[in-house]
Amino acid sequence: TVTLAYTSGNTTTSAVGTYTGAVSPSAFVKTSGTATLSNYTINYVTNNLSVTPAALTITAVNASKCFGTEYTLGTTAFTSSGLQNSETIGGVTLTSTGAAIDGSVGTHPIVPSPATGGNFAASNYSIIYTNGTLTVNALPVVSAGTAFTKTCVANTSGAAIGETAEAGNTYSWSPETGLSSSTVSNPTANPTATTTYTITKTNTATGCTATGTV
Repeated sequence: TVTLAYTSGNTTTSAVGTYTGAVSPSAFVKTSGTATLSNYTINYVTNNLSVTPAALTITAVNASKCFGTEYTLGTTAFTSSGLQNSETIGGVTLTSTGAAIDGSVGTHPIVPSPATGGNFAASNYSIIYTNGTLTVNALPVVSAGTAFTKTCVANTSGAAIGETAEAGNTYSWSPETGLSSSTVSNPTANPTATTTYTITKTNTATGCTATGTV
């Protein structure tokens, strides 16, 4: 039996690198077999210990926004797998062509850049950066309807405004004065004075909104 002793590089926090002469064998102790130790001249040679990088994966978190808005990606919307010894990452710069206010409808990669901060050392890891996805959702198409004139002989009880209800959307109107309902797509408007009504249509799946006036 030979016991190996380490002078450096053998702890869980040892940095990546080569530790020259860090491994030393102890004197051979016969515990079994038929060899006669006195028949041998035994040389005990120290050797190096190499610490290789640990695997670390950093993944940008998926996100979504509505067209015509700017999305702030920040530096903390990521996950990591493979950090050792309870180490931490301070932040990752995230970029996407879809984040700007004019980002087109569709999907765009969220690209993570080299991680910084925290108490981890990037040199101790073999890092794989994985893109996330930024989805830019289209705005709903809304119609506030056609303006009308109410007189003592025309449209005396008002008229319908708005549009035919579309599944998956909610509606709200402002002001509510003179409307048969402020939460349907096509209420009857019967104001007592000239009024401009604003409709807001919200897609319940994406949260995106559009407005129109009549």
